[in-house]
Amino acid sequence: MNISGKIIYINTMGNRINIIRKCTSLMILFLIFIVPCCTFNDPVDKDYFLTLEKVRGKNKPEPAPVIDNITYTHNSNEHVNDIIIDFSSTETCDPDSGISDDLTYLIYYSFLNPEKFNNPLLYYCDENLIWYINDSEISSDSNEKKAQFLIYSSFSGEIYFWMTAADKGRESEYSNIGYINIEKRN
Repeated sequence: MNISGKIIYINTMGNRINIIRKCTSLMILFLIFIVPCCTFNDPVDKDYFLTLEKVRGKNKPEPAPVIDNITYTHNSNEHVNDIIIDFSSTETCDPDSGISDDLTYLIYYSFLNPEKFNNPLLYYCDENLIWYINDSEISSDSNEKKAQFLIYSSFSGEIYFWMTAADKGRESEYSNIGYINIEKRN
């Protein structure tokens, strides 16, 4: 009885080795035939998304937002500068829906004058994004559209601001550029 048990054990080991060989063969076939299929170019032509019907958001919001005024006040108790950007005259809307309720306003900043940017894409760089708000979050009680945020008072110098409006797929042209000069405080 002990001998037959050993023979069965050896046969079981032989079956395991055959299964391992078959799995290895299947893996090799997978690598040979399937993986190269994944390395081909994109599944669509490079100009596929040039057709507006295939782009989420279709037409970009227009006209570009307008910065009306930028002010700041120094709060010496909290050691911050309270910056307010007024863009109340902005009439940007989503041309696909005809309303502005689904727009998000994005405010960008730079310590360098953006008119000196050597690449227009820098106007849309996430590293320069300082604030955003959905149009639906702006109070409908008044026609005022304002952004308010804080900068530590240890900063002094010029800060440039511009903004865009984005629907769920496209971003508008950038607005006019406004700036403030924060004076050094003792």
